[in-house]
Amino acid sequence: RTDARTRRGRGASSGGCKQRSSMQAVLNKVTHVYEESRRPYVYKSWSQQLEQTVGLLLPALLALSDATDGAHHQGVSKQVTQLLGDILGSLSCPYVAEFNNTPTATVVKQCLLECWYHLLRTVQNLPQSEVTPVFYDTMIYIMKREEFELKQLYPRLPYVENDLILAYRYRKLLFSTLGLIMRTLNDVVSSALAEANHVTSPVEQPPLLQVAARPPDYLSSAENLSQPALPPIAATPAPSPLPVSPPPPPVTSPTGPRPYLSTYFTQFCTRTLPVLFFRLPVLQEAIVRSLTPPPTTDVGSWTSTTSTPLMKTSRTAFPTLFEWPSFHTVLQRRWQNDQEEEQWRQYPTEWLQIFSRQGDMFLMFLKEWFTYVRSVVGEKPFEWGLLPGHTAFVRAFLQEYSKAAIHSPALVSALELLIIPTCHPHAINNLLRIGYSRTRVFDSPSVLSVLRSLECWFAELKKHSFLLGPSFDTDYFCAGLDAIFSTDHHLLLVKTLRMLYNTSEVFSEPVRLSVFRDLVFKKYFFVLFLHWEDAVRSAFYQLLAFKVLRNKRSSLVERRSSGVSVVDASAADQTVLTDRLLSTKMEAYVNMIKEQDHKPELVYFAPDLRVYARRAVAQYQSHLKRYLEWEVRGLKEKPPMLEIS
Repeated sequence: RTDARTRRGRGASSGGCKQRSSMQAVLNKVTHVYEESRRPYVYKSWSQQLEQTVGLLLPALLALSDATDGAHHQGVSKQVTQLLGDILGSLSCPYVAEFNNTPTATVVKQCLLECWYHLLRTVQNLPQSEVTPVFYDTMIYIMKREEFELKQLYPRLPYVENDLILAYRYRKLLFSTLGLIMRTLNDVVSSALAEANHVTSPVEQPPLLQVAARPPDYLSSAENLSQPALPPIAATPAPSPLPVSPPPPPVTSPTGPRPYLSTYFTQFCTRTLPVLFFRLPVLQEAIVRSLTPPPTTDVGSWTSTTSTPLMKTSRTAFPTLFEWPSFHTVLQRRWQNDQEEEQWRQYPTEWLQIFSRQGDMFLMFLKEWFTYVRSVVGEKPFEWGLLPGHTAFVRAFLQEYSKAAIHSPALVSALELLIIPTCHPHAINNLLRIGYSRTRVFDSPSVLSVLRSLECWFAELKKHSFLLGPSFDTDYFCAGLDAIFSTDHHLLLVKTLRMLYNTSEVFSEPVRLSVFRDLVFKKYFFVLFLHWEDAVRSAFYQLLAFKVLRNKRSSLVERRSSGVSVVDASAADQTVLTDRLLSTKMEAYVNMIKEQDHKPELVYFAPDLRVYARRAVAQYQSHLKRYLEWEVRGLKEKPPMLEIS
């Protein structure tokens, strides 16, 4: 009876679980339908809240520009900062693409453009020292919003007049933001040139400067665009015309005051210019034209010149990187009296020297340029050589990399991103030659910089499953490692072994043999295995146990015991042959250490290293035991290298 009750209880329990799971599935489905039905109301509520916040922000921005009293100015600035923080927090609404063509979305776009315009106006009127990062962050966030991506903003047939007006306003704001950046940079560069040349007269700026920098008056759009204006935001005062800024003060002496770039504005420039680079073709042409490298810089084989299916899919899959010229063409046909591009071409070009000189600001721009492209492309396959300006940027970077300090922070941060779009052995070889030639083996910071760069490059190749094959300059690479090993600097040895541990998967079989058999084993096995520093020995033991061999050690033993010949192994799998060869070498070297430890008269290694032999073999055995535990657990990923202090 007890067994019967138990069986009935189990059956009832099983039936109850099935009933509860089916009820949960129904409940989840009902919840999903309910959430789907609420999405329009949530989006509308969010848009109304955004509209109210922007309505409060605009008069606060006007008051901030007009405030003269210190206490009042501080209070208004605090209020503006809080409102901008609320706007930034609310701009994470996920219901964008679904409601892009609804009247509510039109109101949202208008609110965002109004906010962008007034922020530009305020930033132009305030000193840089009073502009906080939240001003710049909000403008960048609005500029890159999904509502203003090309696929959402591009006018489609049949054209809707309100959509055309919004698109044209966005275009005007792009030029206005660029005008603000150009004006500030031009003032700084012109002032610096005047100081260098001891110029005592003011630098003339044409009236075009004010036209290019002034944002369009959106609340009187009917006059500017000769089209009906969209309904303005409620309770929003009409902005007064933007005042014309006076010309820069004359430079009276090389040491006198001059315009400067704040840290926040510099970051705003380097984060905004990459976006404007793709969205304004005239800026794209000017920047690429300003980069005029010497003819000796060769990057021809970095990019593909033949048409491939990947090239075609890259253009169609990522229109925001290629199709903005057609967007401007449509709007220029609608507003034939538009003069933005003509005015921009007449603007002074001194500010472009930040690109022609390739200093830290250019490197920061280059880093943000690659970061922006990666944010658009994601992990999808992409032909980087198609990008406008890619070849010019690579040339300019190589020129700077070959002459600058190799451990410059801006240079290293840009260098870490440069290898991402190449994945080409020719690129690795060029960068390797430049890096080695600029490095002194007894200058630890420069050596660490090269090792960090190598690990970054190889990690990206590993991420894309790319192997370094015959075209990789293995001899030159090993020559550099040989020089580092010969220093016997314990910190450099640990970093080098860690680099090999983390990235050895990118070595093809010939490269693997050259690095491990011909260099590490043949010249430095005893030195590293019996090193005086525990950290060096531990790093080397972990490299031997986990990364030198790619197949599992148990499978190699099975193959050896089953009588598989070397010829059969090489024909079936070159990796197996390489693993068997390296495994035999490791066992032979370890046996030689054990043998000399018992027979001191033998001279396989330096006699002064014999004091570490017994302890070294025991430590190596402990790491092998750790490896066997990993193999028994059946994990795919090998563990990271243990930290040894």
